[in-house]
Amino acid sequence: MEERNTQIDSLKFFLIFLVLVGHCLDIGLSSYLNNSLFRFIYSFHMPVFVLLSGMMFKEKGFKALMGGGYFFNSHILSIPSSVWRKNISLHWGLCYRLLAKGLCV
Repeated sequence: MEERNTQIDSLKFFLIFLVLVGHCLDIGLSSYLNNSLFRFIYSFHMPVFVLLSGMMFKEKGFKALMGGGYFFNSHILSIPSSVWRKNISLHWGLCYRLLAKGLCV
């Protein structure tokens, strides 16, 4: 069994911390797009996550996890995706109605 790479784990922790900071800036500032720290964090943290995911990808383990061909995989992944989209639409629809009625700030 391979040992974990602590440098990659530390980098992932740092990136997750930056996501937290970015979300706090998003909530706390009225004009966060003009904030240089916000723009700096959002300019690189997701591409680095993708890069790390690609570095850690093991095809053998992925095939065993997903069980086979493309048709099988696409159907497995489409179910949670459609449930998530429906939940998000309902959530934002409710928020919009409450805002329109002045029931929440």
